[in-house]
Amino acid sequence: MPFKTDRIAYLFDVATGSDAVLASALNALGIMVRAFGWQDPRPGTFADCQPGCVLFDADSGDWEALRIFSKRRADFPALPIVVMASGADTTSVITAMRIGACDFLVKPLDREALAAALDPIFNRLARQTAAYWRQRAIKARLDLLSDREQEILGGLLAGQANKTLAYAMGISVRTVEMHRANLMTKLGVHSFAEAIRLTVDAGIAPSDAGVAPAGHEAPIHSGAAIRQTCRFAHASSIAAG
Repeated sequence: MPFKTDRIAYLFDVATGSDAVLASALNALGIMVRAFGWQDPRPGTFADCQPGCVLFDADSGDWEALRIFSKRRADFPALPIVVMASGADTTSVITAMRIGACDFLVKPLDREALAAALDPIFNRLARQTAAYWRQRAIKARLDLLSDREQEILGGLLAGQANKTLAYAMGISVRTVEMHRANLMTKLGVHSFAEAIRLTVDAGIAPSDAGVAPAGHEAPIHSGAAIRQTCRFAHASSIAAG
């Protein structure tokens, strides 16, 4: 799936009559508007949505519906919630924050107020989404590595020398060097420093590869461990603000 740069606002329980005014203001800001309901989402529904901002009207909407929606979309945080209301009473603001809203806007909202509130959200989503697709691309490269190459990569990330890896695996140093050259070719890098940057971008830090304290030998990590780390790296990327 290609990286989408569209700015989308999902209108959630917006009052009839006010939704047209809101949609017009959003369109004027270059934001696409889509109606959004919580009643029928099946597993995976929210993951199929493009990243966008959910706008909830607290004056006409059902708080319980928003709670249900918030729980169901918990595994896909690229749908931040902004609550709108005609007044910012303490109870409403606290309820919105507990549900997981990232902002609370007081109506009426003009174009400038909407832009000030939503521009930072969409900019953050664009960065997060770009990072997500970069991690997906890196994971695709890592998946090309054989189990042995994954194992050697894990050892190298842990700071182990070729000789140490060769001894631990019961293979020759020349064989380690061959696997190292092959994995760098598959990753599309020309130096091991580039390989380190690539794996860090994928969510694998040297600490994840098992760097040992000084004076202790680091363990050899399996290819499965490296793949497992990459498989879920994108979740933390999108969740990070």
